[in-house]
Amino acid sequence: MNTREVRQEKQINTIAKEENNAMQYILEKTIDEYKNRNFFLDLKKSVIKAKKNQLLWEEELEERKKWESTLSDGWEEE
Repeated sequence: MNTREVRQEKQINTIAKEENNAMQYILEKTIDEYKNRNFFLDLKKSVIKAKKNQLLWEEELEERKKWESTLSDGWEEE
């Protein structure tokens, strides 16, 4: 292992000990959070792009109206 890999392993091990979890769990959690963050960044970029294009933005708003109508479709929360 190179110096950077050793440092990273020590950091992961420290976090795992602090949280009383396995290193594998910390890695999985970190990867999930990374994917989640990237998903929302991509979503934000898409919304910005759509807002710049009037036709795309109007289509987006129309689709949102359709989805909002499903909120009152009689489904009861349990």
